[in-house]
Amino acid sequence: MNYSAFSIFLIGALLIFANLGSAPLFDVDEAVFAQASKEMLLSKDWINPTYNGVNRYDKPILIYWLMCITYSLFGVNEFSARLPSSLSGLLLALSLYFFSRKYLSKDKSIYVLIPLVFSPYFFVYTRAAVTDMTLTLFITLALLSFYSDKKFLNNYGFHTFTALAFLTKGLIGIVFPYLISIAFILFTKDYKRLKSIFNPVGIVIFLILSLPWPVAQYNRNGFEFIEQFFLKHHFQRYTDVISGHKGPFYYYLIAIIIGLLPWSFLLYKALKETWYTRKDILVFSTLWLLVVIGFFSLSTTKLPNYILPAVPAVVLLIGYVMQEVDKRWFKALIILSALSLSVLFFVIPTYAEKYIPYNLNWFYFMGAINIGTIFLFLLPNNKFGQISLRLIAIIVSMTIMLLTVAYKGLPLAGLYLQGDLKKYSLYAKERLKDEEKITVYKINKPSILFYSDRKIIWVGSQGDMQELLNKQDKQILITKRKFVEELTSFGFRVVEQGREYALLER
Repeated sequence: MNYSAFSIFLIGALLIFANLGSAPLFDVDEAVFAQASKEMLLSKDWINPTYNGVNRYDKPILIYWLMCITYSLFGVNEFSARLPSSLSGLLLALSLYFFSRKYLSKDKSIYVLIPLVFSPYFFVYTRAAVTDMTLTLFITLALLSFYSDKKFLNNYGFHTFTALAFLTKGLIGIVFPYLISIAFILFTKDYKRLKSIFNPVGIVIFLILSLPWPVAQYNRNGFEFIEQFFLKHHFQRYTDVISGHKGPFYYYLIAIIIGLLPWSFLLYKALKETWYTRKDILVFSTLWLLVVIGFFSLSTTKLPNYILPAVPAVVLLIGYVMQEVDKRWFKALIILSALSLSVLFFVIPTYAEKYIPYNLNWFYFMGAINIGTIFLFLLPNNKFGQISLRLIAIIVSMTIMLLTVAYKGLPLAGLYLQGDLKKYSLYAKERLKDEEKITVYKINKPSILFYSDRKIIWVGSQGDMQELLNKQDKQILITKRKFVEELTSFGFRVVEQGREYALLER
């Protein structure tokens, strides 16, 4: 790794770890993974994840094990919950860099690192306590092992990382490595590669790694595990809309473009280059991208994190044509984008202050950074080592903006979205005995469990509330403000009302 690449990697690490544990866990996904891992650590049951004491079949076991390890090392907190994703992101960046040095070119390898590290997608998901960055790492390592000219990686690395991908997020961890590899074999007619992905010893390694956990779960929970884990959270999630998460067919194309800005402007050029050159690594990356986008575009449930396994393919493609940043068309797009962002950042505080009671002056700073980027793009385009002045301008601009988000934006978002819930949860923790539970009314907010260290009673109607009060008179309750009137008739006293949520006691 040369000096330029090492510098980019260090800046990337800074962006990942800067203020990592400052924002509270966001509902629903971050908080539910963090809480389930917390329950596993406390129960010492390493096979059966639970949430609020009830079996949780949504995801396989590996993410919970990883969080339990980081909890054991650094304590049960936001930093530890997010650390597995952060480390996965660093390993992903290193893997793509060294892979591209060999199979793309030494000169272009740094250009693969840059669009990965300085992109919204990478920034968000390396700082999130969810499975997606870890899944992306293992799928990527499986596919890089398949493409490698090293027989050991072909035969055994592919199956090892596919097994780890399965243990991270289920069947999708098997589907993508095999589907993408077979698509490449069929396109290039290189049928000899079939031997590696169907290598008997490799398959045995895969089974040894992947089978013990689902077998242990089945032995303990029987068909309930099959029904919930495979049928509901795999097949039903693909064919039906889960939790209201739906979108149009082109949803993921838009997600890729936004998630990899400003580098996604180069994607069309990269795909065009693939079409004309038919270079193997470009064909492989393009098929990788198309398979992931195509697969999830056909799915009924759509979420922006689903497409993350396609990001490594996109940065490999973009890295190949990164020299286009010196072309006039790219210069014009960057200037137009920076100008648009500047206007947006200068306007946001004026309108947002009506709804958000916090100081938003740091948006003006972000606007000024974009104006500075425009100024640098108008200067002569000198080179500093491998990197041109214009590329440095984008890197510096993205670094400053992402650090501003890390130190200003995310803590503010956490305070705005989660602050009241965390405050009310800590209130309940102080006043309830260990065996007593918090009541929540018509909301699903896993962060309440995490911060209160108490189990929850979910109540979904006034009838259910009356039934509960007949059994348990004393209550600390968290709900939305709009439901407060429904509860005062039951004798609840309002302790505090925040922006969206309310704390009541009886």
